[in-house]
Amino acid sequence: MKPFKIALTPILSAVILLTACGEDNLLTGASNDIKIMTVSSVRDVLRDIVLSYKKKNTHSRIQMIVRPTGSIVEEIASDQSGSHVAILINGEQLNRLASANKLINLEKFGQNTFVLVGNAQAKSEIEGPSGIPALLANTHIAMNDPNTNASARYAMDMLRYYNVYDNVKDRVRLYASMMDTLQAVEVGLTNYGIIFITSALSSSAVKIIYNFPQESYTPVLYSVGAVSYNFTRSVQKFLDYIKSKPSQDTLTAYGFL
Repeated sequence: MKPFKIALTPILSAVILLTACGEDNLLTGASNDIKIMTVSSVRDVLRDIVLSYKKKNTHSRIQMIVRPTGSIVEEIASDQSGSHVAILINGEQLNRLASANKLINLEKFGQNTFVLVGNAQAKSEIEGPSGIPALLANTHIAMNDPNTNASARYAMDMLRYYNVYDNVKDRVRLYASMMDTLQAVEVGLTNYGIIFITSALSSSAVKIIYNFPQESYTPVLYSVGAVSYNFTRSVQKFLDYIKSKPSQDTLTAYGFL
């Protein structure tokens, strides 16, 4: 039986607009407009980095659009994207954009880790992954949909690493994004979920039950880069800011390695 897919709130193309007085002239590279497409698991930390950047660059007009990996990749690959910056999890889809010279000046954004979380109705302790099937005897576990999220495939492989996936696959409920997966646990659609530690730390409605050891799954690394055909000086200035100490301190505070 395949994991059951559920759609929650319409956040697949959530837009966050953080503006001041913008100037434009994209063709000459003098524009202060920057449109960022990002996966949901970095939404909150990116918002804080953008707000910090704008304190020193008051004429910048920055728009954040949160989408699944596949949607971001398809838009940039089409040569018709209006975005300037993209943040993606490292993997085949990111490599495809880089190889085609669609995404340039790539730099490490951060690294995330997986945790098992539960809501108020969930048990608080577990000896290890081998105990997950017993936890799910009368409930379900929320996970990202591997068809829309690169990280979800890592989580599935992680359960196979512990030889528990076949025992729990009928109890898995798939959600389109990390925010949807977290929300499913928060509101009780499932009592448990496998999400990133950064998402778990952002919620007061879930508790971390187990931290999965890094050796059990592919490292979840994010890269940030510029969309080649929309590259401007302002874009490079923003990318440089992401590498600065204030931005790195913000990433650490949110749980990124």
